[in-house]
Amino acid sequence: MQFSSILNPRKRKRYIKRALKKIKWSVLPVQKTMPIFVFGMQRSGTTMFMDIMENRPDMEVFQEWEKSVFDRDCRISDLSLVDKAVSESKAKYACFKPICDSHIADDFISRFPDGKVIWVYRSYLDNANSAIRRFPTSDRALRLICEGETGGGWLQEGVSDEVLAKLKAVYNKDLSKFEISCLNWWVRNIVLTESDWIKHGNAFLVKYDNLVKDPTAMFADIESVLGVTHIKASYSDVHGRSIAKNDFPPISPAIRELCEELSRRLDALVEEQGARVRGS
Repeated sequence: MQFSSILNPRKRKRYIKRALKKIKWSVLPVQKTMPIFVFGMQRSGTTMFMDIMENRPDMEVFQEWEKSVFDRDCRISDLSLVDKAVSESKAKYACFKPICDSHIADDFISRFPDGKVIWVYRSYLDNANSAIRRFPTSDRALRLICEGETGGGWLQEGVSDEVLAKLKAVYNKDLSKFEISCLNWWVRNIVLTESDWIKHGNAFLVKYDNLVKDPTAMFADIESVLGVTHIKASYSDVHGRSIAKNDFPPISPAIRELCEELSRRLDALVEEQGARVRGS
């Protein structure tokens, strides 16, 4: 346990909880561990989702800062590291958060066909507001991409030629950091619509707003897809106070239309998914 974890009450609590669970798992019969992967865009509620998963007694969680699996850029450089983590886990489920690898979610699905996949998305306005407060250079990568430079990292890796053309059509150097962060949201989440994997029986799309407004209903659906036992206490402290928490800066009509159109597509997928899961 690092010294910083001792000083940080939240990290200390997490460490103790993990230690106690590992002691419990060590005396249980050996079982096959099922991997769960959480994808999406930063500031979309993925950390909250992982915290909920970590509250479960049957779940081992690997956040993006876990050095046993992730590198310094919060990437999984070799899927064999996931193989190793799953094979060594004593938990029933092992949950990973490779959100910086969201654009290659297909690779994870191919490697772990029996695993489960979650994609979390949030309102582009709330996401952008949160991003510009959390990340001082949140606009850097997309500006590099649109200006034909390299160095855009994982965000740039996920940009197809079609997406790049649309980006350049709405981009100019005078865009605000908020507008750029809205485009970041669009670039990252449109990856989801460029593949059919979200319609896979082991995949589930989570709308953050629905999750925090009615966690009981949302987790009933999520757990049905994951095949896990319902544990209401694991999300008892979820709340929706972060929805529209701050005023939204101005945004160009072209960027708004891109984001609104994608929002409608994602929301439609959620509706379709809910009907499928509940058999209605």
